[in-house]
Amino acid sequence: MEAAGLSIGIAALFTTCVQCFEYFKAATTLRADFEILLLKLEIEQERFLVWGEDTGIGNSDWDENSLFNGDPKRQDLVRRCLDAIRGLLDNAEDLKSKYGVQPTSPVTRSADHHSISSNALKRLRLRFGRSPDKPTILRKTTWVIHDAAKFGKLIEHLRDLINGLKKDGHGPRDTLQEKVQTDIAYMIDDIGKLRLLSEACEDAYPEWSDTARSAIDASELGTEGGYLKNYPFAQLRGTNVMDVDDLPTHFGDEKVFLDPQLQIFFILMEQCRNQETELPCEQTGLGRMSFDVTKSFLPAMTQNTRSHPGQWIGKLINPRNFTSMDFNRYEEYLMSMSMREINEGLDTAPSTGRFSVQVYLYCAPCSCQVASALQVAWSLGEFPHLDACVRVDYRLQSSCSIASSGINGIQSIIGYMKELENLAYLSTSHQARLKVIDRQWLEQAVYNYEDETQTMSKSPANQFSQIVKDHVHEQTCAALVILGEADYCIPLVGAPPFPPLSLGKVPRETELYQMSQQWSQGTVKQHWNRRYMGTYTAKPPPVKKRHLPMTSDTGDGSQQSLPPAKRSATSELSQIDSQD
Repeated sequence: MEAAGLSIGIAALFTTCVQCFEYFKAATTLRADFEILLLKLEIEQERFLVWGEDTGIGNSDWDENSLFNGDPKRQDLVRRCLDAIRGLLDNAEDLKSKYGVQPTSPVTRSADHHSISSNALKRLRLRFGRSPDKPTILRKTTWVIHDAAKFGKLIEHLRDLINGLKKDGHGPRDTLQEKVQTDIAYMIDDIGKLRLLSEACEDAYPEWSDTARSAIDASELGTEGGYLKNYPFAQLRGTNVMDVDDLPTHFGDEKVFLDPQLQIFFILMEQCRNQETELPCEQTGLGRMSFDVTKSFLPAMTQNTRSHPGQWIGKLINPRNFTSMDFNRYEEYLMSMSMREINEGLDTAPSTGRFSVQVYLYCAPCSCQVASALQVAWSLGEFPHLDACVRVDYRLQSSCSIASSGINGIQSIIGYMKELENLAYLSTSHQARLKVIDRQWLEQAVYNYEDETQTMSKSPANQFSQIVKDHVHEQTCAALVILGEADYCIPLVGAPPFPPLSLGKVPRETELYQMSQQWSQGTVKQHWNRRYMGTYTAKPPPVKKRHLPMTSDTGDGSQQSLPPAKRSATSELSQIDSQD
């Protein structure tokens, strides 16, 4: 096994180990001591994931040769450690005979399952994107603890190997500790699990055990249904809570400042639903999928209701803040011009010269997000003096796309827009969708892709600062709207310059947030404020259907597969228009 492991890249070995860890977590009924053992395994998985995150494994520009400064001994040591971890977790015979587990049928983990490593796993999956699954015996097996003493030996061996990885010296120990403790604060808000965590960490990681006890003590001052409420993450990390006046007002390492009047909105969404259907997001076909209104998370019937994100955000944007003109006189002038056009029998369509402010909607190259963004932009366009446009940005990630493949999705959208524009007839709804997509910006993004990926930071916060940077000197930019999966947006919503999050108020799917700058009381300094707006109504999840191949009866009892019928843009539009 050792020779085979040395022929595999470090990133591939790391990914395999991550997958192997997952198959020890889906047991049904557990004894209390077995539950503690599983929690100890999760702790080692969390340490392993944080190590991978700190080394940058999975980034498109990650180079294992430069990581070790050209030292082949260090590189070989890490490779051997990873190969040994894989050997511990994927050798079925050793797992049964040496480490006290028994195979059982796979059990699907419930959606509300929270573990210490959940947050780190989500960050890892966002960085890797959707990697193809390779069938192994572990794909068909879930391991259940049968012998506690033997399973404890497995945990000890894993701990020693992960300690060996950490001796490589990537990142200060304090930083790694803070990441783990922050993940504890984010993902475990159940007092019962905190008690188990405290017990599981007591011997090997006493500082994490103290963190859990501190959270339990604080929760007893005010809990509801056994869950923590309003417990600051900074306190969990053992540091003082930062005052809002001490927070910076700039974005990212480049210190990007925005106009005080400009607002930022976050629309938090669930993961891409297409992954659960027969037609997952394919970047080469993203154009057609994005124009399908059924892909949107938002029900069409809520388009003009107050709870629709577009209606909600539109009412919070005041165009008067972005011009010195007398808006009352300007409105009177527009009214008189409209009456004159009516009296003279002229076209009363709005003039292109009328004053308007810009609202930019950013989303990842995911058909669900793009379709939702188009619907929100359409709703915003109903407000006078608001001009909304959608920008599909490969720098924003989703569970179905990463930056390296997202550029293909943007090219697909551009191609499909050209295909629609060449049609002899186009419905009103599709004309509206074409109007709100910023095609010029998309084409520039494709043109500059190679140059930007060489210098672009891989940190989500710094990627977001690059988006903000594009609007620094734009005087009529009133708001930026970020549509994204909650897992991806949570680190942005709670990162500087925005205030830190509290444990009982972790953002969730279908929630909306408004970010605006305010004056600090009694000072001449401004700070960013985060306001929870509420929730929007999302469509119910699609019903999962088993794929049935298209066949025809040949008459002799056998069946013959039928090739799929080719569909033109016109035939697709007729079907989509009937759904609008």
